[in-house]
Amino acid sequence: AYINSQFGSEKLFRNRMFIAKLNPTSLTLQKIREIDLSEAYDNFHIPLTRGLEDGRLYHDGEKLMVSCVLFESKKITHARIGTIELDMSGSTPKGRNLVMFDSPRGENIVEKNWMPVQKPSLFTAVDFDFLYDSGFTYSTETNEITEVDGPKLPVRGGSQLVGLENGTMLAITHQTITSDYMRFANIQKPPIMRRRYVHRFIQYSSNGEILKVTDMFNFLNKSIEFASGLAIKDGKLLVTFGALDSSAHIASFPLKKVLSALRPPKI
Repeated sequence: AYINSQFGSEKLFRNRMFIAKLNPTSLTLQKIREIDLSEAYDNFHIPLTRGLEDGRLYHDGEKLMVSCVLFESKKITHARIGTIELDMSGSTPKGRNLVMFDSPRGENIVEKNWMPVQKPSLFTAVDFDFLYDSGFTYSTETNEITEVDGPKLPVRGGSQLVGLENGTMLAITHQTITSDYMRFANIQKPPIMRRRYVHRFIQYSSNGEILKVTDMFNFLNKSIEFASGLAIKDGKLLVTFGALDSSAHIASFPLKKVLSALRPPKI
C-alpha cells in the first residue's frame, strides 16, 4: 500500500509480510497471519520506511528463513537481498535477525531474485547459499560469487532450489521477453515496449551448474506472471506464482512429467 507523505506528491510504499497455512489436501487457505517484523526492524542499523518485500520462504538446514528485498530511496538506493529468521513458536509469527548482503558486483548494482537453496532435503552436500545468477552461486559467509561450469541462460531467479533423489536440484525460473507493440510516425520517438514473463523448470547439479531445462511456458497466458515458490508433495510439484501483480495462485505439476520433459539446453 502507499500513503501520502510529507514530501507532497511523493508516494511512500509500506510493505507488510504475511504467512499462510494451506489445507494439505485441497490447498485451500486455512489461515493467514501477518509476520511481526518489529524486532527485526528495531535491531537493524538503517530505519526501514518501505519495509521488506518479495519474500521467499525456505529452510537453511537449521532455521526457517525468509529471503527478501530491501530498498529505501534515501538509505538503500539500490535494492539489496536480505534474510530474516522466522519464529513460528508463538501465536504471532515473528521475524528476527535481519541481515542485508552487500552486492558482490558493486554499490550501484540492483540485486534481486537470488534463489535460496532449500535444506536439508538435498541428497548431496551444497557449499553455497544462493543461486546468484545463471552460472554463478553466492556464499553468505564470504559475500562472494563463484562462477560454475556449464551453460549460461538468459533466465532470472524464481523459486528455491529443491533437492531431488538423484542428488541434483530443481527450480523454476523466469525469462523476460520484450517486444514493441506500438510505433509512432515520428521515428525519433521510441516505441512503447511490452514485457512478457515466461517460465521454465531447470535442473541443477549440486554445485549450481545447469544440467537440463524444459521448454518455456506460461501459467495463465498473462503478460506478467512470476513464480517464487516450489515444493514437492505426493509426487507433485507445487508452484506458487502471482499474475499481473494483483492475484496469487498455486499450480500443480506431476513430478514425473516435469522430469521427463527436461532436456539439455540448446545454446
